[in-house]
Amino acid sequence: MDNTVLAALIGGISGATISLISSYFITKLKIKQEVKIWNTDFAVNYSKLLFENPEAAAQLARQFAIGLIVVRDKDGNTANKYFIPYQCKLSVGRKSENDIDLTDPTVSRDHGVFFYRGNKVMFQELSPLNKTIHNGKPINKICHLKSGDKLILGKTLIEFEELK
Repeated sequence: MDNTVLAALIGGISGATISLISSYFITKLKIKQEVKIWNTDFAVNYSKLLFENPEAAAQLARQFAIGLIVVRDKDGNTANKYFIPYQCKLSVGRKSENDIDLTDPTVSRDHGVFFYRGNKVMFQELSPLNKTIHNGKPINKICHLKSGDKLILGKTLIEFEELK
């Protein structure tokens, strides 16, 4: 084979390979940007829906949930379940305005918040009078939750399950 033909062939293959690699990375970047936009839109629209139509918001939360919070009563039975939607927060405390409204008098009015950060569900204390216990140990303001974890807020037991 002539060197000129061989050089042209190699040049053509190199150009096609570079073009494919460039297309791959550009597509990957566009997808990442679209996912970020969708996540932001989801959080904003979910927040609006929560006020406008709580039943529809609950259905949406179940469909796109990343975690399940189970509140137990004093006998250990399930008192209530709450889904944590992706990129959203759930507040917990005695105030009726909280997403998770607890009647336990030993729980602060604004006890804490469940939220999503970096592919992890977190719980942050806001300013409780009684410390939050995470798997038998008091937390220092914030903790990462994993499936099967137990939180005690005042005298209320809360269990967490990841949904993936």
